[in-house]
Amino acid sequence: YQKIGDLDKALEHQKEALRMYRGLWGDQSVLLTDLLTMIGNIQIERGNIQDAMAYFTESARSTIQFRQAHNAATSSVSFLSSLGIDKNIQVIVIQTLLSCESCPAAEAA
Repeated sequence: YQKIGDLDKALEHQKEALRMYRGLWGDQSVLLTDLLTMIGNIQIERGNIQDAMAYFTESARSTIQFRQAHNAATSSVSFLSSLGIDKNIQVIVIQTLLSCESCPAAEAA
């Protein structure tokens, strides 16, 4: 819709995709940042600069959070590997840390 100039329809569909994506996978993903950026770009084309900046800011925050979580997970994998812990157990530990909202390690991520 964006390519043919129907920006209202493009915005409607991107916002619906964002809603569905968040419902399925939450708020930390590279794909989420892409959706937020696409919505920001549509808002720029519509002349809604403040709305666009809000989406770009949220996209930047999401990117930072994703990278921090990824870096923490990578560090944890290196540490667990150095201890000789099985890869399957490593995956379970990392998934648990990333999904734990009250864990100090997850807060650092």
